[in-house]
Amino acid sequence: QSGDIRFIDSSHTVKIGGDVNYLFLEVLPRLRPGVIVHVHDIFFPFDYRRDWVLDEFRFWTEQYLLQAFLAFNSDFEVLLCNNYLAYRYLDHFKATFPSSPWWGGGSFWMRRKLAANRNRS
Repeated sequence: QSGDIRFIDSSHTVKIGGDVNYLFLEVLPRLRPGVIVHVHDIFFPFDYRRDWVLDEFRFWTEQYLLQAFLAFNSDFEVLLCNNYLAYRYLDHFKATFPSSPWWGGGSFWMRRKLAANRNRS
């Protein structure tokens, strides 16, 4: 119902029969208006961290499906993208939290705006 929060921290990989596919293709389209969704480990507007890919072999693809899901999708509105916020206001974050070892973030927040289209062809 409106005001509920759906927290997604998945395998982060798009693959046959995977949890990410199920969440983005089955669960999110069925959410009621007003439901807030948090997706963890999303680094818009950039790619995943280089060291994660090259050193740790994390071949995550979830944020690319999220980007495709949101493109031309007027049923969801973006509320906050922590990584972009940290990038855009890095100097402010450093001044406010000088002892922090890192000022980034991977939280992406969105909200369902409209009722699902029940007449799909």
